[in-house]
Amino acid sequence: RENRKDYFVVGCIARMDVAKGALLLFDAFAHLAKRHSGLRLVLAGHGDASAELARRTEALGLQNQVQLLGHYDGGINLLLNTFDLYVFPSLLEGFPYSIVESMRAGCTIIATNVGGIPEAITDGKDGLLIEPGSKEAIIRAMERLLADPALCHSLGRNARLRYESELTLEKMRLRVREVFAAHRFW
Repeated sequence: RENRKDYFVVGCIARMDVAKGALLLFDAFAHLAKRHSGLRLVLAGHGDASAELARRTEALGLQNQVQLLGHYDGGINLLLNTFDLYVFPSLLEGFPYSIVESMRAGCTIIATNVGGIPEAITDGKDGLLIEPGSKEAIIRAMERLLADPALCHSLGRNARLRYESELTLEKMRLRVREVFAAHRFW
């Protein structure tokens, strides 16, 4: 993470869809931004919630705290390295690659306990898992990390270590080979 003492960046790189929890994340951020003037939100991606996100940013006067990047073709790692916290509030998911990318970057992660996400993140060890569809759960998890920088740092470090030990392309390729060999698919 960059050394910034004056603000704390919450980010998400995903389709900005209602089903991805984009509006829930925005509403949680807007709630916390009232009490934490140093909070910033960066949303990269475009989707069915993009216009509403722009409307809410304007309506609440959060243009100085919210960046809506839209479709993002830049360097994902560079962007992830500007985040203090990666929040992935999806309501329904398979195994999102954005979680793997965030872990590779050593981001502190809050994600919903859906689909394959718990296979990558152990709650309280590599990140925080929350119930889907709850603005309040996002707020509670963010407040917990804002109040405990040591936990925030530890979760990010552990996410990177978990990525290195289990989620690199080579590690996943070996596991797939083992599964196929055990079931005699070849």
